[in-house]
Amino acid sequence: MKTFSLFIVIVLALLTTDIHAQSPVRNVLYTFTRNEIMACGEHHIIQHQLDRYRFAFLVKDTVTEKHTLIFNGKRIPLYGDWGYTLWSMGYLNVNEPDGYIIMDSDEKGYYVNRRGQKEGPYEWARWEEDYDSSNPDMIYHYVLAGRVYDNINGRVRKSQGIFVMMSSGDDSDTRYISVNGKLDQVSGYGRLIVRGNHYAYINNKGILYFNGRMIYTVSNIKGAAINKKGDYAYYYNMEQQIPARYYIGKNGVKLNEEAYLGINDLYLTEDGEVAYAYRKGNCWSVHIPGVEESTGYDYVENFIYLESGNYAYTYRKDGKYYVRIKGQTDKGPYDNRCRDLRINEKGQFIYGYQLNELNHNFFVKINNSEYGPFDYVTNIKLSEEGCYSFSFEKASKCYTNNNGTITQVDDGSYIDIDSDDGNHSFYSDYTYDYVVIDGQRVGHSPAIKGWYDKDKHAFVWNSIEGNELVAYEYKLD
Repeated sequence: MKTFSLFIVIVLALLTTDIHAQSPVRNVLYTFTRNEIMACGEHHIIQHQLDRYRFAFLVKDTVTEKHTLIFNGKRIPLYGDWGYTLWSMGYLNVNEPDGYIIMDSDEKGYYVNRRGQKEGPYEWARWEEDYDSSNPDMIYHYVLAGRVYDNINGRVRKSQGIFVMMSSGDDSDTRYISVNGKLDQVSGYGRLIVRGNHYAYINNKGILYFNGRMIYTVSNIKGAAINKKGDYAYYYNMEQQIPARYYIGKNGVKLNEEAYLGINDLYLTEDGEVAYAYRKGNCWSVHIPGVEESTGYDYVENFIYLESGNYAYTYRKDGKYYVRIKGQTDKGPYDNRCRDLRINEKGQFIYGYQLNELNHNFFVKINNSEYGPFDYVTNIKLSEEGCYSFSFEKASKCYTNNNGTITQVDDGSYIDIDSDDGNHSFYSDYTYDYVVIDGQRVGHSPAIKGWYDKDKHAFVWNSIEGNELVAYEYKLD
């Protein structure tokens, strides 16, 4: 009887072990050819889409240095040396047949490959600034015969708007700015400022261009502003003098005969008035058109002046820090400087501050609300519609707050997933050669992507094993 009971216990133990040690279903998605590797490393796979058994990723031949786009198993050769990444390649949707729009080049010029059909060759091509790679109606710009054209989902028009189109050589060489389809030539790497149909360009040597014309009045330009009417203003310093002497100019005319010792930020209204923060002696002041001049500050920074007349800036006085926003009581005092002040035309605002430098207590002030404390805050943004976002760190974990919705952000080194019912968990860390499901070791490789499939009630993940990209599917109870 004891022997029979022991047998039952052993059988039950084996069954229990077998349940927890069930094997996932393994499918091979792609087999790498000789000398072929995943572009940018297997644990940092550049996967715009890798969903179930439909996938897109880049491979690189380590001998020829050529890249190939793998789209649902189909090989699409890429000829140019672009330092390819999927998020810079345009539109990709693995759920569509030939759902890709990518840029390429060869000895004849530049192309756009739209769903297997090449458009071009062009003298140069580039995506629209801040394009949305999920939108098939994306815009790209290209050059032919010295003119710029826009291609919008296959429809071509003469280019509209003002933007930097292309460059020639390194940072000290030529830049070409597209101005409603015509190319203006400027020199050096720099910053483009656009207002309506006017633009200013400041290069890395402190030279100012306005609407394609070099301004010879001064050099050592530090900042500039323009308005829609066609006025331009700028400030510059005389570096040969110690301490440096700063001056403000507008439309080629110097505005201050007595030099300033410092200038922070410069704005130009539609009426042609200038707004700026400046230093005389040891005292900082703020000049705003139509407002009594504020003075007596130890320092001024983050000065903002908007077309609506709203303004904001941070200042230090008697060792303490404050925030001034038009129409409101000054915020503060704070022991440490405020950061990333933002306001919009409606007068809404956001900024970050640190309560105590020793304990890393960071806060974010948004109109009448306040968030914190955090270990660190960065990437503070505010839209004209009043939408806000910022990133913060707390207890060694990173999060984003997007209009009140808080999301944890991983650093790409691990994957942490729960099933919808909360009864099952999946975890993978690339430093371990297995994944963990419900507290049990599963498989022999880390995941490069994983998700919970609600329809199948299963965890699904992808791994690279030897020369194979594989998909695993683990059914849950």
